[in-house]
Amino acid sequence: MKIKEILFRPKAWCFAVLVLFLWAGSPIDFLQELQRNYDQYQEKFPSVKINLLFNQPVYAPGDTAFLAAWYMSEELTTLKGDQLINLDLLAGNGSTAQRMRFKVKNGKGFNQLVLRKDLAPGIYRFVAYTDWMRNFGEAWFYQKSIQIISKKELIPGKTAAEIKFFPEGGHLVEGLTSRVAILGPPSVELTIHDGSVTEPIKVLLDSTGVGSFIMTPRAGQSYKTEWPTAGKTWSLPTPEKDGVAVQLVSGERCELLLSLPPGSSWSKKEIYAVVTTRGKILIKQRITVPEGQPYPLQIPPHAASSGLHQLTVFGGDGNILAQRVFVPSIKKDIQVKMQFPAEVKQRENISGSVEIMDAMGNTIESDVNIAVIQRKLFKGSTPINYFNLSDLPAVSERAERFGALHETSLNDFLISQKWQRTNWDVIVKGEMPAVNYPFQSQLKLKGQVISLTKGTPPPDSTVIISYLQKNSAGFEAYTHNGQFEIPFLFDFWGNDKVFCTLQYRSKNIDNNYSIIIPKDTLTWTSTWTSIEDVMPSSYGEYALSKELVSKSYSFFGGNQQNGAANDKGPNNTIEEEFSGVDYSVNVADYVVFPKMEDLLREIVPFAQFRRRGSEESVRISFRYETSTRTYKDDPLYVIDGTMSKNTSLFVNLKPENLVTIKVINNPNKLAQLSRLGENGVIFVETKKRDFFNPLFNHNLFPVVGLSRPVPSYNATYSGTTNTRRIPDLRSTLYWKPMLETDKTGLAPVSFYASDDVGTMKILVQGITKDGRPFLAERDVTVTFNATPK
Repeated sequence: MKIKEILFRPKAWCFAVLVLFLWAGSPIDFLQELQRNYDQYQEKFPSVKINLLFNQPVYAPGDTAFLAAWYMSEELTTLKGDQLINLDLLAGNGSTAQRMRFKVKNGKGFNQLVLRKDLAPGIYRFVAYTDWMRNFGEAWFYQKSIQIISKKELIPGKTAAEIKFFPEGGHLVEGLTSRVAILGPPSVELTIHDGSVTEPIKVLLDSTGVGSFIMTPRAGQSYKTEWPTAGKTWSLPTPEKDGVAVQLVSGERCELLLSLPPGSSWSKKEIYAVVTTRGKILIKQRITVPEGQPYPLQIPPHAASSGLHQLTVFGGDGNILAQRVFVPSIKKDIQVKMQFPAEVKQRENISGSVEIMDAMGNTIESDVNIAVIQRKLFKGSTPINYFNLSDLPAVSERAERFGALHETSLNDFLISQKWQRTNWDVIVKGEMPAVNYPFQSQLKLKGQVISLTKGTPPPDSTVIISYLQKNSAGFEAYTHNGQFEIPFLFDFWGNDKVFCTLQYRSKNIDNNYSIIIPKDTLTWTSTWTSIEDVMPSSYGEYALSKELVSKSYSFFGGNQQNGAANDKGPNNTIEEEFSGVDYSVNVADYVVFPKMEDLLREIVPFAQFRRRGSEESVRISFRYETSTRTYKDDPLYVIDGTMSKNTSLFVNLKPENLVTIKVINNPNKLAQLSRLGENGVIFVETKKRDFFNPLFNHNLFPVVGLSRPVPSYNATYSGTTNTRRIPDLRSTLYWKPMLETDKTGLAPVSFYASDDVGTMKILVQGITKDGRPFLAERDVTVTFNATPK
């Protein structure tokens, strides 16, 4: 060993001891570490939310639901770029009744969903989400219950009467005063007691089924709640010997009182209080709570907002000791000024303006959504602004059903809610979970390929070829370990079916492998029921009457068109992509052949049938001036608009059931289909035009494309006299999404009244450019017009 190394070792050892000593004397601060982990988590997993606004609160089967959409950060600022939003309509049994996809650009968009006419009346649920949000579960999804009604009103299905208790902060601690929220049937009086002679506590639940009371549980004592008129009894949560009690005190200033019981294991120890809102840590404090004296945690007035906040109390080991969701204040710092006439006549133009201002009267740029609906058709529905409450659907739905929530009643109800957008377990540990769904703006088809006999994947050089049947677009990708992902490079519209086929070394291998496309739908565990009430529905009867009137005028006033002139074959869409076929044979012009192989041999040019043992094949050829080219593999078959590579099923068709057989063999045309059409195409039209065979269709998979947006919903009265005589009945008179105010904060509005008379409600909702929501409404009366134009 060298002398130099020996001399330097003691110094290195001394330095290591010094560093260890200094580190031991300066432990890592829990709150600093928590803040760093929280910021890293938010940066890697940005918290996003969706807000939707609909044109009306209730629909009937066959209606069109118009919607405006915001894709935002938790700070209520829109996200840049294009994003795909999925919207599912869920039935009460948790199944998906309808689906649609649409795009938002720079966080804003609008669209519409045409509700199926065969939907059964009931309470449904709109669920909106992006693929990114699926990484974190339904706590991130936008959810809204919606009634789809017939002629009668809907009410929730009957469930067993149940009383639920929720101690503030999540724990009932012996010797500490706590507020307890109760959820149960509306307008029920309950009695709470400990079984002794002590005077019991009486609690009256309000019309929404919510109540609260304050109690100080004694050590070793259990408590019960009685519903005297129903003869039922429930037990309260068992008081804990140790823990942190939380009590919210709201008023001019908002504060949270944290208490510990005498002899608590946390006495004289530091605990950590963290308040989060809008994706940020608003407050973080190291606290030592004195015994018998609550510690006040104050929310700064300048930081308080009407948005949801969450208090989380951590112990020194990072365990959560208490949690509480609350709203510090309900501010109305945005004013909406509307200028519209108070009264108009039927079919008259209604012109006015909307102006958005702050509390000081200064105009402010905003995104405005305007809906004008008939007030008499939607009684009992209270519009609310979802931007601040959409994270907790139960809160927003309760507000919409029972009216605007006051600050006290809202905070009482929030005791019962869990806000699960922040995964504290992961953040405290500093772990970063895997992401299965990235941010994306492009539709993709994902799936798996496995051997039918061995269950093994195909070679990685296997090509999977896809083709959208209605949208006439093809895409290719390679498999990797049996997995594939095909990006649809171009937007396509509506519901479609994608045909998938496999090639390995230019040979079709569909008969050897199975293509598996998992269902791209939500798995919803919660279910609910609804029943039709005896009371008639104003909107349901209106919708039915409107449909009858519309059908009557459509029948008597519609033009009868010659259907034969517009008749197109089932293969026409694909044929037009090639500017027509090369050869066409009308099977009816010939003597009926018993088998397809005879028909091909005798009357279909450039199509050859081959048989080698049990193997059947078809080859297409193309004749040049001096030579003939025969393609190497079986062609693509298109039967009644459906693609297949299954030669066996094709040759087993019965010629007596066919109308035409057409062939494309020109290499220049076939190049448009790339590998899919490189061996030619045979089109077959059957007499029924609806050929279906499970084996023939096993490589067809349903896909949901994009929905084309409709920019607005309005009516005009230009046209012929007959057109103007058609009744104009509209539950929604006007719908304008994403109306942007100018720099003066002003937005002009113009629409027409319909033939309906009565009070019309102009509902203005939206959000300012700096993330402050607003809502306002104004009435306009439409009167009878004795001299219509």
